[in-house]
Amino acid sequence: MIVSNKGDFVRFIGDIRLVPGTNDVSEAELKKLKAVDSSNPVFAAVMEDLVLPEGETKLSSYKVDDAKKLIDETFDVALLGNFRDEEAADANRKTVLDYIDKKVDEIMNGDEKEA
Repeated sequence: MIVSNKGDFVRFIGDIRLVPGTNDVSEAELKKLKAVDSSNPVFAAVMEDLVLPEGETKLSSYKVDDAKKLIDETFDVALLGNFRDEEAADANRKTVLDYIDKKVDEIMNGDEKEA
């Protein structure tokens, strides 16, 4: 399941670690996140930074522009590889596949604009 951490810091909620950007969590972890007591002021601030999924969270269920935003927020090459496999198996949209490849290349080789 895709969970976005919109904050600037790594967040730990129990044994769940959420880096800034896109995170892939299990259904059990998602259940724990949804059960967090947001009325507790300590957790309220942390939970404000998180975007928990409502319904389908496969990349192929996102519109192309939304998929690109999600890819832009992802810095984990393994997760991008999972997105690519998922996209190829389901929607197989060339635009999204190319965008994933570009993002992986930027992470692995650096952004050429910086040079």
